[in-house]
Amino acid sequence: MTRRSKGGFTRGEYLNVGHHGDDQTVNARQYFVGVVRDVVPGFFEELQSVVYPRYVACARRVRGKPSRGAGHWQTGWYLSTWEAQLGRSNFKSILLTWAERFGCAEEAWILEGALESMSAWYRVPGIESGDLRRFCRPIAGNVLVDYEPFSFEDRGWSPQFERWAEFRRRIEVRFTEELGTYQRRTRGLIESKKGRRAQRRISRDNFKWFVLYQIRGMSLSKIEDLRGSDFGDESTVRKGIRAAARLLGWTEIRDGRRLTSASGK
Repeated sequence: MTRRSKGGFTRGEYLNVGHHGDDQTVNARQYFVGVVRDVVPGFFEELQSVVYPRYVACARRVRGKPSRGAGHWQTGWYLSTWEAQLGRSNFKSILLTWAERFGCAEEAWILEGALESMSAWYRVPGIESGDLRRFCRPIAGNVLVDYEPFSFEDRGWSPQFERWAEFRRRIEVRFTEELGTYQRRTRGLIESKKGRRAQRRISRDNFKWFVLYQIRGMSLSKIEDLRGSDFGDESTVRKGIRAAARLLGWTEIRDGRRLTSASGK
């Protein structure tokens, strides 16, 4: 899979925030899912071959009732909603065993993504079990500033009283000044509404390192060996892993420390 080495995860300069987070986090998680599929294929293979058959069995006998669609998971649920509906089903322990094996049992969005995906496989006849498009929830963001109008006018060029070069310089100076004023006004408007700037340059390598460390369980020194000595040292890998974790909204990395105390400072 071809991936750009750097770039942002948003189209705009400010985050689009909705009920399920912001577009930067959602897009980073979608990218992460693709990296996991490439780098640790066993993550999804075990979900399909080990966890999903038990999901199907549990979905058919939730609380002894006939199955209704996806049984014990409904599209759009949160993990807490699902847990409240489980009853005496032992399926949660099966799901957590899989998640713990790959270092993501504390990540509600991973568990929700797995359940949402298995629900789709179960409900939709003919859907491929490898279809992971539902693994990350889309967001319905609130538009804080919608195409703030910008216009520019000038009296124009009088060829008999002004040379073209002079007119052009005058226009360029005025246009640049008004464009700067417009930028400052629009930024001030969105920031007054609590708009947050997106991160513009993100190394995609950070996600590969994070997957190798968190999902595969590889040590920092082994990841550094894969990179080669010409690309920095272990601290570079560690910082990259934490940068990826922050973008993903990851709760806890493998060393057991919360990101609030492992911010890469």
